[in-house]
Amino acid sequence: MKLNLYQKYLRLTCQEATLLITKRQETSLTPQEKLKLRFHLSLCIPCTRFAKQMVILEDSIARFFKSSTNPTQQFSAKKKADLEKIIDQNS
Repeated sequence: MKLNLYQKYLRLTCQEATLLITKRQETSLTPQEKLKLRFHLSLCIPCTRFAKQMVILEDSIARFFKSSTNPTQQFSAKKKADLEKIIDQNS
């Protein structure tokens, strides 16, 4: 009986868990998804490691873009012309 409840309500494969881990970075999970993921992560070391790596990766990317050059900086007219020429040649 308990095994059936586990399989029906709490069981996640590692593939499903990684999908939920990546999904929660873009949007919020449903309460059921949160419960399933939390239960899976309490038992699965590789998925827990993956979740931590995703947090580190997201933080690193955010820091990179925050510290990158001024977003209002624009290309010079010559650089724009050169880029347009390269694009036209490759089209």
